[in-house]
Amino acid sequence: MNGRVPAAPVTLRARPRQRVRLRIVNAAADTAFRVALGGHRLTVTHTDGFPVRPVTADALLVGMGERYDVEVALGDGAFPLTAVAEGKVGQGMAVVRTGMGRPPAAGSRPAELDRRLLRPGDLRATPPATLPDRDPDRSHDLVLGGGMMPYRWTINGTTYDRSQPLPVRAGEAVRLRS
Repeated sequence: MNGRVPAAPVTLRARPRQRVRLRIVNAAADTAFRVALGGHRLTVTHTDGFPVRPVTADALLVGMGERYDVEVALGDGAFPLTAVAEGKVGQGMAVVRTGMGRPPAAGSRPAELDRRLLRPGDLRATPPATLPDRDPDRSHDLVLGGGMMPYRWTINGTTYDRSQPLPVRAGEAVRLRS
């Protein structure tokens, strides 16, 4: 978390009972992380910058390139903010400190990681962020292909550097089919 190893975590300071917003960003290229704050529940208010109806969960599964804004009312003490790599070994950790107490150990695993996990289907956009319910103006088929040997990935049989942009006009509703 923030470029630090769990043995030397970054410490975020606040006051007990303070409501704070945490912006959680997964900048990893190939790893999803399960994130929780020990002793707390997280209320999701935004995903990828778009407002959602607030939903409370114990842990989040944050995919590559995803961003969540969460609000939390902090308890009194020192708490592990932990991100565990899904399907891999390793984790990141920060410490949220609001008062006295020993910092959590580097390998701390909050029980919240194994409790209620936010699911994408739990999220609903707020009315200002909701797209209108209408038929698409046009559709594009995308066939994803390629492989590791040779390391070559394609869309509709063409690599990105040789592809032509898909036609789209401002204000159109476009459906992508794969």
